[in-house]
Amino acid sequence: MKKIFLPFLLAAAVFAAPVLFSQTNTEVLKTEALQQMKQGRYGEAIDLLNRYISAFPRRADGYNLRGLCYEKRAQYEMAVYDFRSARKLEPDNKEIQQNLSRTTDAWYALLLNKIEGHRREIAINPAKAVNYLEIGKSYKHMGEWLVAEEWYDKYLEREEASADEIIRYSEILAKNNHISKGEPILKRYCEKYPNDHRLWSRYGYFTLWLGKNQIAIRAFTNALELRPFFKEALDGLDLARGRGYIYIVNDTSSRFNYGLPVGTPEYAIDKYYRIIRQNPGDEESRMLLVKELMKANRLEEAYSQLQILAATKSDDEEFQKFWDEVMDYRKQFYSDQIDDLKAKLEKSPYDRDAILKIGQYYSYNQQYDKAASLYEFYLKQNPRDHEIRYNLALISAWNKDLTKARDEADIILSDDPSNTRYQLLRGQLSAWLNEDLDKGEALLKKVVSKEPDNLSALITLGTLMFQKHQFEESVHYANLAEKIDPSDVELLKLKYILDLQEQRNEEAARYAVLETARTHAYNEDCEEAIGYYNEYLSFPEADQSVRNELAQAHICLKDYISAIKIYDDLLKEDYDFELDKQRAKVYFWSGDSIKALAEFERLYASNPDDAEVQLYLGDSYMQMKKYDEARKIYREMLEVSPGSQIVQMRLGWLGEGPGVGIPTYVLITPEASYYTDNLDLKLNTQGLRIEAGLTRFLAIAVSGQRGGLSSATDRLNFNTIKGNVFLTLNRYITLGGAFGKTFFSNNIQSETAEGFLRASQENRYLLTVGVNSSDAALLLYSPYLVTNRLTATHLFAAGEYFFESGMLLKGKYAHIAVSDNNDGNNIEFRVGKKFDPELTAGYEYNHLSFENLSPLYWSPDNYESHSVWADWMVYEEKPSKITIGGKFGLIPESNYILREIYGAASMKLAEQFTLQARITAGSTVQQKIGYSSTSLNISAFWTL
Repeated sequence: MKKIFLPFLLAAAVFAAPVLFSQTNTEVLKTEALQQMKQGRYGEAIDLLNRYISAFPRRADGYNLRGLCYEKRAQYEMAVYDFRSARKLEPDNKEIQQNLSRTTDAWYALLLNKIEGHRREIAINPAKAVNYLEIGKSYKHMGEWLVAEEWYDKYLEREEASADEIIRYSEILAKNNHISKGEPILKRYCEKYPNDHRLWSRYGYFTLWLGKNQIAIRAFTNALELRPFFKEALDGLDLARGRGYIYIVNDTSSRFNYGLPVGTPEYAIDKYYRIIRQNPGDEESRMLLVKELMKANRLEEAYSQLQILAATKSDDEEFQKFWDEVMDYRKQFYSDQIDDLKAKLEKSPYDRDAILKIGQYYSYNQQYDKAASLYEFYLKQNPRDHEIRYNLALISAWNKDLTKARDEADIILSDDPSNTRYQLLRGQLSAWLNEDLDKGEALLKKVVSKEPDNLSALITLGTLMFQKHQFEESVHYANLAEKIDPSDVELLKLKYILDLQEQRNEEAARYAVLETARTHAYNEDCEEAIGYYNEYLSFPEADQSVRNELAQAHICLKDYISAIKIYDDLLKEDYDFELDKQRAKVYFWSGDSIKALAEFERLYASNPDDAEVQLYLGDSYMQMKKYDEARKIYREMLEVSPGSQIVQMRLGWLGEGPGVGIPTYVLITPEASYYTDNLDLKLNTQGLRIEAGLTRFLAIAVSGQRGGLSSATDRLNFNTIKGNVFLTLNRYITLGGAFGKTFFSNNIQSETAEGFLRASQENRYLLTVGVNSSDAALLLYSPYLVTNRLTATHLFAAGEYFFESGMLLKGKYAHIAVSDNNDGNNIEFRVGKKFDPELTAGYEYNHLSFENLSPLYWSPDNYESHSVWADWMVYEEKPSKITIGGKFGLIPESNYILREIYGAASMKLAEQFTLQARITAGSTVQQKIGYSSTSLNISAFWTL
């Protein structure tokens, strides 16, 4: 019995399919479906036909009928696919051909109308990307692959695609044999969607077709880590590693000569098994083996070999015909055997041999429920028959009822605890159920101690030890099994899992070296960092893009020659504009002014809108004393960003010269603001500032402002006049001040003064120290200050720092001194991370306290809040951008939820005119009650 069931257990584990319906029941499904179609209930008919097709996937009538149902429901795409399947099975059937032609015409007509509709939409709004996508998908459905590719290209020019669309796009590129075009696109989207196993698999095939086998292996491995046993990636990995198809056979070619002459003739079956074992790709010999096995009625072996051939010959009509013949014969053979045995059982219902045989034939037809029912019927009268109960446990396991299989195995094992077959089955069930692993290990080790070459026991032990996280033990048992049969399917699955785990362990070790290098680099211990970077890059599987970080470490040591050499190598392998720009900056930092200027001129010619290239090109011109060229570049930048202090500062450095008059620039800034809250406070201002640059380091400005303060009962208008001075000390530090007066409509005047010192480096840090003194109503936002005049002085220090890793820190400390002898302190702190170029988020802490409680304005003695915040850039097309964001948090003292949301926009409306706006709304707590407010600021920059 062991010889009968062990090969079948292997075959069933590999080729198990859903339980088949009986012939009678499935014919009833078709009849019922036709009745539903006559009554116009096509959805119910489709459900019935789905079950019919599952039972007879090689019959055309099921697909044809389901196609008619889909056609009636106007689901032409589904109908066309079903009629195509039916035609493939019966290519000469005229009815199917007519149905296919009719629905194809109807579907294509709809697709052409859809294309025309989207073309009209494009004429109205050519920037809307979805119209290009829908046209591309329509042409793809029609099989016009080149046209589909053109429209997908237009779509991708306008919008970042989803992973699903890139999968479709890759199919189009493969059809058009545009593999080189698709490979970098798939690479980019794998980086964008690193958890999509389908993208990694497609990237693997494209790199494989281009001969990049190592990259393909990594891609397929990534796909399988995300989705183990993903067939597309498994097949690709085999191809990339040069492996053929994996197969399982019973070795019938061993010679049991027992003293017979060596020249004993070799049987045909043994011969063909030997040939295909030596050359698995010999399909002709495998086909001959199937025919010999059929002659000997070794039908399950023949079926296994046909399954292997089907992987490459499923579209071959001759093979399909032979397949149908074998399946029909196999089915009829088992049916005849079952009928004979049923007749025998009618005379003797408890004939043990007949029950064992009929159960075996039921299992071959995957009629596991019938076999189980037969065994259970017998066991009611013969509960101590261990062989029948063992078969019942096997059948239950194959039928995925593992709990029942375990219970039956426990019964026979308790009666015969030393039986190795029972021990093996119970140990396997422990592994399959992932329970009682210690018990399963003990049983399997007993089997191996008695039968060291028991392949199933060794493989299951390897799997079980992996489940117990004992990696070395798992490898040990897998190696023992490999010595017995290295081609076993279950062994190959186990080896694959172990290979993946070993790769993960190696990757973890490599990553630890890389993290050590990055830690040293972060701490500016650059020489140590270089050593660890080189150690990491010496690994064959190392990510070579890390060389960019190595170059940064050399820059840290001012070893510019080594950094430039690294960038040269990277750019030769795969050109990237940002790397090219970084190399040019290294030339600039190294003092090679001539080379830096040549590099930035080249980069500017290819990408004149890149602000960083423009800035460095201007600086390179200044280093070479080409001041006119530098002024021209800086003026171009100022037209795009009229408020850029960095550019204004550089123009100030240049001072007077050809083409530059006094003033060096004039900036007109109209601005307005509005503030309101739920305490009926309203504050609005409108004003104009005119700023002019006098020298390379000095600029002045004058501003005028009018506005109004109001509460529920009072209103007060005011006007403010101020003069400003700005001093640029160097390219990083700016000093400024402002002095003026505020004139209120009740004939009261108030002094106003400002001062600041700012140090900054773009995309790195910003530090500001300043003071602001004015009427308290303009700083403390209280309705009770409309008619009460106090002066408030605001001293502050604020800073922010951006790390290369994407982390950022922001902080602000402010001291508020009010003329009523009250003082307050405000602390704000933020920590966050840039998760992608558009989204930044993090945590905020805020604390505010005053010495005294004032009835005129909010002056808490111990206010604090904890919040999460986020900023999202929803649109950016330089120099314009739109950002939204806000925060959400808790005020513990009041048990109140704090909320704030804002939107900000900067839009260039003309060459020298930019408009900026920001609106903010939020709610918090003041005086232990809810406080909500809304503010709006609008300003414009007009450069003359």
